Amino acid sequence: MYVLSPQELELRTELEQQVRTGFVLRGKALEKIKRLKLYRDRYDNFAEYCDATFGFTALYIERCITAAQTYDFIEEYLETNCLGDPKPTKQSQVRPIFQAHLSPIEAGEVWVIAVSLALGKVPPAVVVKEAVK
Repeated sequence: MYVLSPQELELRTELEQQVRTGFVLRGKALEKIKRLKLYRDRYDNFAEYCDATFGFTALYIERCITAAQTYDFIEEYLETNCLGDPKPTKQSQVRPIFQAHLSPIEAGEVWVIAVSLALGKVPPAVVVKEAVK
């Protein structure tokens, strides 16, 4: 097994706390743990670590990471276009977007359409799904 440095152990502890919070921080923390291999002192692979530490399946892990990336695409689109639309608050709201494999720009455009369909409010997943179509 590998030995993590004190800095890596501290970072992993911080990221594990983020995993236990909202969907955006969870996805970003999981992606960073995976990228930096901060599990390697106790586990041979990332999926095994997530299952033992959080009880997450491989599918759920990928959804978390992809949802956070999709949120970032939407946030960047809104900022770039000086739009004050509300941002997603739940993973289920961005799932129809990432399942459609949209580009970052398309993700932002679909979100704006969904917000419009929801009369300026944060749209539920069913409205986002309709906007994707």
